[in-house]
Order: sequence, then C-alpha cells, then structure tokens
Amino acid sequence: MVRVRAWPLAASLLVAHACAASGDSTGRAPRSDPAADFDLEEVDAPPVVSDVDAPPTADLTWHRIRFAEAGIDLDVVDLPHSTHAWEEGGGVLSQRIYLDDQPEPIALLIRAGEGVSLDEFRRDHSAKGVKTSRVRHGTTCGQPSRHLELYAPEVIIECIEFADGRPSEPGYIPPMTFVAEAFRYGDLDVVVRWEIPTALRERYRDDERRFFASLTCP
Repeated sequence: MVRVRAWPLAASLLVAHACAASGDSTGRAPRSDPAADFDLEEVDAPPVVSDVDAPPTADLTWHRIRFAEAGIDLDVVDLPHSTHAWEEGGGVLSQRIYLDDQPEPIALLIRAGEGVSLDEFRRDHSAKGVKTSRVRHGTTCGQPSRHLELYAPEVIIECIEFADGRPSEPGYIPPMTFVAEAFRYGDLDVVVRWEIPTALRERYRDDERRFFASLTCP
C-alpha cells in the first residue's frame, strides 16, 4: 500500500547542502549572480516523461479551508498544512505531501504580499538546466493572472548532512515541474505554486487543475 503523509516545511531535519558537490571550503553554496537568475531557456512544451518512470501512487483527498492572511478560500489536501502571517500584511501558506514511493513531495505554496511576483518564483528555481515556459494570461481566483511553468532536471547530490546526527549519505532529486499563477487581490500580490516530480504530473493532472480552480476571492 502506498501511504501519503505531510510534513511541515521546517520539520524534515535536513540540512540540505551538497557537501561535496558544490560550494566553497565552508560547505556554503556560492551566491548566484543576479544576472544569471533569469538566464533560463524558454521551451514551447513541457518535457515528455515515460510512464515507466511513474510508479503507482496514492489518491489525494481534499478539503476546503480559508487562507485568512490573504482572504482567499481554497482546497488543500486533507493533511496538515501551515500558514504564517507577515507583519506588513499578507502571509504564506504551505503544504508538502510525501508519497512513500517518491523521493520528493508534491508541494502547495501561496505567497501573498506587496511585491510578490513571478520574478521571485523564477529566482527561486534558477539553477543550471532549468527551462521555462512562455507566460500565459488567464484568470485565477476571479482575477486577471499570469501562468508560468519551470522544468528542472534531476539533481544528484554527493553528500547530504543531517541535523539529527545521522550519517551523511548521497541524495537525489528527480526532475521537477514548478507551476505558478500570479495575480493581485485587494492590496496584495499573490503567487500560487504547485510543485511536483515531473514523472507524476500526468498522474496528478486533475488534482493540479482542482487546486488552482478552487481558489476563490470573496
């Protein structure tokens, strides 16, 4: 049986840095060049992944919540999620859904605040080899929106150190797809994200659509 579980963003106990793969002698990754953050290759279509790479996985169940920090109603997976309010207004909602047969979770993330943007989203995922779709215009939460997708290649990590004292070990991140829709609601800029291993995207395509379609701005 495949089980689904959700962990808060800060609860994984991973100090996830590649101790041999990158960085200087202190183990810190070098600061990226801001100009390189936006040097992403644009592609016309998402990558094609064989069904062989997508093993059976659990069905997701959903329930309705209110993201009070942004005044938005939406559906999230029927597992724990977290929210945090920002002093200047708005806040963040996050949820990670770990599947027992997958090395990386499905993640839901909403950031709502002045200045939140797709540029910020691109900077968060501007690693080598990441490709970007064209920006598409549409409607999200009843508001004019922009839709952007990023496609990241697999990452093989030579060494991961754990904060709980476990021995270090190699790590692996499969190819990932990051989907974002950005819009403005009231005084807040909002970016809604859906992040998923690329091999699982078709398996959970209906859930992805449900998540974005569920957003309601009363």
